[in-house]
Amino acid sequence: MNTIDISFYQNAAKRLNYDPDTGLFTWKCNSIKGRPHKKGEIAGCLDRSGYIRITVRIGKVRKQIRAHRLAWFFYYSKLPTVVDHIDGIKTNNNILNLRQCTLCENQMNRGRQSNNTSGRKGVYQCARSNKWIARIRANKINHHIGSFNTIDEAGKAYDKKAKELFGEFYSGK
Repeated sequence: MNTIDISFYQNAAKRLNYDPDTGLFTWKCNSIKGRPHKKGEIAGCLDRSGYIRITVRIGKVRKQIRAHRLAWFFYYSKLPTVVDHIDGIKTNNNILNLRQCTLCENQMNRGRQSNNTSGRKGVYQCARSNKWIARIRANKINHHIGSFNTIDEAGKAYDKKAKELFGEFYSGK
């Protein structure tokens, strides 16, 4: 991270309060210019990805910062490369729900992809054999778990392998 980035986080600390129990940010004072807000009002709004973001300004330059990264900075006075929501809920910025991780570990905690048609993470139906296939990717390696007669068998096999490979970062979602 460069020095301009850290200055936005430091500036946010001057203008915002953070409650580590609720994960909410509130404004310390009324706004002077720009988008109006009042002292004590909850800061931030949802971005397209479902995370809360807060706009911080230094002079005429604005930067949008995701609240979970800001929460980590407020609580630990440092920024890790990646901050993960343990429960997978992007708006839960309670400090006990946040953990520092690698990008690879963060990917392990993802839910089903939006283009998933089976309804089970890591499972798809082979059109040729009509069998259910379970696959998983971990540490940049694709693992073929097996082919199964039912979606339930494939889903259980996926879950078992995911728990083994992902450990604390396993998410059954």
